[in-house]
Amino acid sequence: MGGGLLFHRLKFAHVAGLGAIWALAVALRLKGRAQVAALGVCVLTLLSVLVFPYARAASAALGVALALMLLRERRHRRLALGFGGAFALVLVLVLSLHGSFRARLLSAATDRGSGDRHELVAAGLRAVRTHPLVGTGLGHFRVGEWARPEAPVSVREHRGKAHNLFLSAAAETGAVGLALLLVLLVWLVRRTAASAATLGGAGLATVAFLLLLGLVHDPLFHAEVSLAFMLCLGLALAPPGRGVDAQGRELPSSARS
Repeated sequence: MGGGLLFHRLKFAHVAGLGAIWALAVALRLKGRAQVAALGVCVLTLLSVLVFPYARAASAALGVALALMLLRERRHRRLALGFGGAFALVLVLVLSLHGSFRARLLSAATDRGSGDRHELVAAGLRAVRTHPLVGTGLGHFRVGEWARPEAPVSVREHRGKAHNLFLSAAAETGAVGLALLLVLLVWLVRRTAASAATLGGAGLATVAFLLLLGLVHDPLFHAEVSLAFMLCLGLALAPPGRGVDAQGRELPSSARS
């Protein structure tokens, strides 16, 4: 919160989106009232992402990530269908009742609504063409330094990246760094997709969320978001811990979840 998570709409949307994914992961591991409580956390977090930050990409990416996670759940098909139907209903209600969000969503197809994204991409491509192999160096790519002289002032003064994770990686680390990033992402997808456990599904949804956001944003540019992704991936890839009861005594393997 001290780093601006509460007051920066994209930081809030991206970190809260991860919170919704992992709240659903917890719900799928529980039963009874505890499951209902975890689902409530997921729904409220999802609503907060849809309503408060006006984050179009985060809302869409979160919907896809949650759907992917539910599709992998064979043991909870009724729960998955119910949650999917509730999500569709909530989305319809938000779009019908939240006029300003609906207008912002529709503006994504216009140059004005995209925030001059074509200029940001052009600046990134210019940096890649200038330094194709090893890039400009970590932390040395800023859109404003590579923008066209006739670009809008907002672009020429832009201190961020190219609003595309892969293009920004190529601009800073070149073809070598981009290739390493792609290898890492493929490894993460294979590791999380191979796991039949709920945490594996949450890990795969986390990677999907990152990939989809990376197509139109630089989610890892914000330290809070980077740390949140690392925490979630660490949870997904960590070996299963020892199950313990309320007194701290180790449970037999048959009783571990």
